[in-house]
Amino acid sequence: MNSTPDWLNRETILLGTAGVEKLQASHVLLAGCGGVGSYTAEALVRAGIGELTVFDPDKVHITNLNRQLPALTSTINEYKVQVLAQRLLDINPQLKLHVFAEALTMENIPQILDETRFDHIADAIDSVNEKCLLLAAAIQRNIRCIASMGAGFRLDPSQIQYADISKTYNCKLARMIRGKLKKIYGITKGIDCVFSSEIPCPPAATDPDNTIGSSSFIPGIFGLFMAGRIINQLALPSSE
Repeated sequence: MNSTPDWLNRETILLGTAGVEKLQASHVLLAGCGGVGSYTAEALVRAGIGELTVFDPDKVHITNLNRQLPALTSTINEYKVQVLAQRLLDINPQLKLHVFAEALTMENIPQILDETRFDHIADAIDSVNEKCLLLAAAIQRNIRCIASMGAGFRLDPSQIQYADISKTYNCKLARMIRGKLKKIYGITKGIDCVFSSEIPCPPAATDPDNTIGSSSFIPGIFGLFMAGRIINQLALPSSE
């Protein structure tokens, strides 16, 4: 007898009952729920992930409206994790969801990973030091992880791809991450990434604050790529 809920019927046809049950038994840590992370979260939940923990300290800002799922005119100045939580629980009320309107920091990352069992980590944060520590801590604890590299100043979806951190190119953020991982943690490979090989587009207008330009679609595709890798690795043994 099929023990999966009816709303996961299409997923079960594709992944099989065993695959969906693996997702339902899995716990994912999502770091960041902005343009990339919010799409990762939604795809994971719609696939049937059983437990999700999300960290993001930010509130919705008007400039988020062009690319982030939590961003609506009605949610400006609300915490992104709280807005996203309502949406995710409306998709699956049975989801075990833990949201924290706080940042992952150099101080709390080791404790969080030591106190809770995670089957996978999705890294969608921008702060380089914390990003490197999270990825290094995952590797040291044998927790599978995937990291989003730079989605800004890109317009070509066809150049988004997966690669080991050691194989990324044309990405300033990836270059910085590679350097710090090697220098501080002695890590040169073994971290799964989503990155774009597109040479960053020059800004069409001068911005006095040097804000990174972003499209409505590239960050979301990054996030869906991340979710796709996680779902396949958790549900399908052949994706190990």
